[in-house]
Amino acid sequence: MAKGRRDYTWGFLNEAAQEGRFMAHFGALFNGDVAPGPGVQLYDYTMPAGYRRSISRIQIINGTDLGNAIYIKVAGQTKFFAYFDSELIASLSETETVYWSAGEELTITVINQAAETIAFYGYIMGTVESMT
Repeated sequence: MAKGRRDYTWGFLNEAAQEGRFMAHFGALFNGDVAPGPGVQLYDYTMPAGYRRSISRIQIINGTDLGNAIYIKVAGQTKFFAYFDSELIASLSETETVYWSAGEELTITVINQAAETIAFYGYIMGTVESMT
C-alpha cells in the first residue's frame, strides 16, 4: 500500500514524498586524474545552514586493476575508508551511513598506488534533509 493513499487507489508517490516532507534524494558526481602518491581530493562540499545530508551509496571506477583507496572525511574525521582494484560499489547500511550537517565539510580523497596517473570517476547518492 502506498503511503497516504487508499489501498485501492492506483498510482505512485514520488520518491521525495516517500522519504518525508522535508527530505529528497541527491546525487553528486566527481572525477579527476590522480597521480601516484599521497592522494588527491576529488570532491569538497560544505553543507549550508539549515540542511543535513547523508550518503548511502558510493561507486568509483578506474581503468586499472592495481590497488587503490578511497576515504571520505566529514569535518576532518574519516567516516569511510576502502581499498579497491578497478571498481568499488558500496551500499552503506543504516549504521554505516555517512551524515554531515550545516557548516561541516565533506571531502572525498582517492589514493592511486599505480606507477602512472589514472583517471577516476565516481558518484555518491543519499538524501538531503531540511532542518527548518
